Amino acid sequence: MTFLIVATAISIFSYTLFVNMWIEGGTLHIQARTWDYRQIIFVSVIVAISVVFYILTIRSFYYQIEDKYFIAKRYGKEIQYSYENIIFINEAKSEAKKKIVFYTEKTQMVSMLADSENKVYKTLLKKCKNLMTLEEFQRRHPEEKL
Repeated sequence: MTFLIVATAISIFSYTLFVNMWIEGGTLHIQARTWDYRQIIFVSVIVAISVVFYILTIRSFYYQIEDKYFIAKRYGKEIQYSYENIIFINEAKSEAKKKIVFYTEKTQMVSMLADSENKVYKTLLKKCKNLMTLEEFQRRHPEEKL
């Protein structure tokens, strides 16, 4: 929600920087402005902020595959998932939406973005020994909606 408010404010502000508007005789007139230092500074700041957020996003998301567990780091928070605690991998959702969707022993659903080469997904399928079939999972945990 805050993002929408900020984006709207930036849009209105940038529109007033790039366009002259006036009402004359009940008609709204819009005329493009010639660029001066304010427009160049504004566009430069927006591009610089975008580059910084892109770099921060790349650095704040990663997966680390170990022998007995894997680590998912998101926004500075590392979460460790043991292969033994994963009881079901929703393969249909994982393959259709390019996500990794699995359930732990506590029936906690975990959904995370898949890596570009699906290494984590393939590793989970290979190393998780306690995986249930879809029917078995639905029988044991009928409250979970798949």
